[in-house]
Parts: sequence; structure tokens; C-alpha cells
Amino acid sequence: MLTGFNILICGSSNITIDHIKAIKKKKNLKITGIYSRNKLRVEEISRKYNLKIIENLDKEKLINFDIAVITSSSSNHLKYIKILSNYIKKIIVEKPIVINLNELNILKDIKLK
Repeated sequence: MLTGFNILICGSSNITIDHIKAIKKKKNLKITGIYSRNKLRVEEISRKYNLKIIENLDKEKLINFDIAVITSSSSNHLKYIKILSNYIKKIIVEKPIVINLNELNILKDIKLK
């Protein structure tokens, strides 16, 4: 029986810390992993908040998450949505989600799938 949601944080920007603190205050939400290409920063965040580092975004790693929270730089938002949406159906994205009309159209196509 599901008693909560496992959350993946995808990013290590300054706003990531604010999201982690807010999520940790909520019952039934548990951050169980963090991914970032910035290895030094993700190791620092992992140690500070006791989060498992996810080394790559493949099916084996992603199927255990119910929600993804994307806090990376805006230029990577769509890239992460494309990858994560194959395995995680609930995705929260730090604004802006996309940076141009072409990316918006791609995002619409992903939603329709």
C-alpha cells in the first residue's frame, strides 16, 4: 500500500535547497534521490540532506520515483522532462518550463503521449 511519494530532485542550483526544505516539511513526501551533472554540488547536497545520488537517468533508476522535481537551469528543463516523462508521470518544474515556442510545442507533444 502506497503511504507516500518518492521524489527525485533533478538539479543542484541554489533554488534546489529551498525545494528540498519545503518538501521535507510535508508528510507523505520523501526525497529519495538527487541527480545533477554538477558532481561536486550534488555530493554536497547529498551529504547535507542525506539523499541518495542517482548517477544516471535510466529506467532502472527512475521507475522507483513517483514525482520528479526539476530545479536545474532553465536551458535543461525540456531535456529532463523528455527523459523523466518516460518513467515518472508527475513532474514539477522550477520556472520557466520552456524558453521558446519550439520547446513549448515539444512539451505539448510529450503531454499528448
